[in-house]
Amino acid sequence: MEGVVNGSNVFEESVLPVGAVISLLESCHDITGLPWWIIVASSTLTMRMTLFPLLVLQMHKIKQISVCFPKLPPLLPPPLSGRSYMEQIIFFRRERRAICCPSFSWFLAYLSVQVKQLYLYGLNTECV
Repeated sequence: MEGVVNGSNVFEESVLPVGAVISLLESCHDITGLPWWIIVASSTLTMRMTLFPLLVLQMHKIKQISVCFPKLPPLLPPPLSGRSYMEQIIFFRRERRAICCPSFSWFLAYLSVQVKQLYLYGLNTECV
């Protein structure tokens, strides 16, 4: 097998966060002596509680964006307006800043954290 060299798993060493999560869960299991299902459930709850403030902040920003959105000009230039895409985007950003509208990237903040967790979990289950 290509992934195993001299008795060590090269793939597991190359994915540092997965190894760190595995060692953290194993150390919690060894220290507390609790069954694995309790360790997995408690780590899931801990991660959810850690991410909850980010979720609340994102929901607040999305609410602000929904209030500001009708006041903003269109992102793409109207047909036959003579404006280039770059001019329209610059105009859009200037108007967004003028009315203190948050960045639209807040929409992806919590989602990106969740996708990373699912990706790491998928790597973990494939390695086992």
